[in-house]
Amino acid sequence: MLSLFSISIGTLYQKKFGGQTDLLTGSFYQYLATALCMAILTYSFETGEIIWHVDLILALVWLVFGLSVSAILLLMLMIRLGEVSRVASYFYLVPPLTAVEAWWLFDEQLSSIALLGIVITVTGVYLALKKPAVKSNRGTE
Repeated sequence: MLSLFSISIGTLYQKKFGGQTDLLTGSFYQYLATALCMAILTYSFETGEIIWHVDLILALVWLVFGLSVSAILLLMLMIRLGEVSRVASYFYLVPPLTAVEAWWLFDEQLSSIALLGIVITVTGVYLALKKPAVKSNRGTE
């Protein structure tokens, strides 16, 4: 809940104060600030020992470029082109889609409560995103 609240507030802030920022420049500074914070935490709590392996390198490349950078650039583009409330609504699809992905890829079980939660969440996002029907004044003249 804290993550969804925080990213919703961040999205509103981005739309109001950073809407005209160049996407690549804005992403660079966001990643720089995050890297500095994570470096401090890493050197404070971790040993710094890494066992380099091809699988680790491929996973890092996918996580950094395939997911992180592309996701942030897509998010910033969506914020710039669309309504913030619509963009923020998509965040609520992450948990249900993750559950379905875990079921599909890793054979995790989806309980009836989980399925009900997925249906409720997807329905809520659909209702938040659908455009209202335009009423016609024809025939009332």
